[in-house]
Amino acid sequence: MESIKKSKILYIESLRGISCLIVLFAHIISTSPKFGIYASGCGKIGVWLFMLLSGYLLLQCYVVDGSKEFKIRDIPKYYLRKIIRLYPMYIVVLILSAILGIITFKSVIKHLLLLEAYGHFWYMPVIIKFYIIAPIFLVVFSYIKKKFNRDKTLYIFTFFIFILIILFSICFPFTKYIENSIKLYWYMPVFLIGMLIACSEGYTYKKFEIMPIITLILAIIGIVIVTPLSRKILFNIEPSKYL
Repeated sequence: MESIKKSKILYIESLRGISCLIVLFAHIISTSPKFGIYASGCGKIGVWLFMLLSGYLLLQCYVVDGSKEFKIRDIPKYYLRKIIRLYPMYIVVLILSAILGIITFKSVIKHLLLLEAYGHFWYMPVIIKFYIIAPIFLVVFSYIKKKFNRDKTLYIFTFFIFILIILFSICFPFTKYIENSIKLYWYMPVFLIGMLIACSEGYTYKKFEIMPIITLILAIIGIVIVTPLSRKILFNIEPSKYL
């Protein structure tokens, strides 16, 4: 079990590195006058991978390890861990940005309070807001687990997450999305799909070891297909920033 957990941590860290590279290369290619249009919006693929991982990691340990529970008294410790992990480096970057004149010192406070975000800082309010509401999902999952056995808990919680995905997608369709918005509700379906992936691992854990590989292959195919270049070649759809 320990070996499996360490391997999973390595895989997840690798995915984070790949996500960073996708964002980096997408922005570099997008500056090209000739090929930039074919990378338009592709930086979001890397960002979505981060969001998927956040949703996945939120639930994964509780879904796979049936003995682990999240209790209301764990919420302060959860918030403290997230603050220590996110805010120190964010503060450093914001102060450096203010010194360099990218943002004003006055706006640093607004950034920290999640009221605004300059340029690529938009992701920080989104991920922090997600972590603020994340304990709700853990408490709900733990409550359901007390009432039902493992399999029924997974079925009920999967259905709950699936309904939320549909509701958020209907209420906040991507066609009305404001570019680089700091509003969490636009991105909730992506976080929630990460939770669904964690639930699917609960179904297949120790049953179908091939499933993670199949999922990875399908994910890579899906990522390639939604890029503007692939859409143009396969479906003759003109490139746009929407994936």
